[in-house]
Amino acid sequence: MKIRRPGARSDPIDQQLVLDAATLTAIGMATAFGLLIVLVLAVLAVRLADSAPFQRGVAAPAVPTPDEDESRDKALAAAIAVATLASRHRPIVRREDGA
Repeated sequence: MKIRRPGARSDPIDQQLVLDAATLTAIGMATAFGLLIVLVLAVLAVRLADSAPFQRGVAAPAVPTPDEDESRDKALAAAIAVATLASRHRPIVRREDGA
């Protein structure tokens, strides 16, 4: 005499159910990998579209000449000097009450 637990199933899993589950799993995996390949191809296409052969009318960034570098350095030094002198010579504000 066998004792059955409540809610326990005694019949085996239906073969058609297993086949349906395997089919749906395969479809899901194929879809995921297919989308991954599509996204990789899209990224490569954008990278190729942004490459140099397609940008013939775009000028290269200008490289500063030594004279421009020297002029920029002098302007920077002057701005630093003015800021330093201005911070040293701020007027002292005195209160009328002598404090």
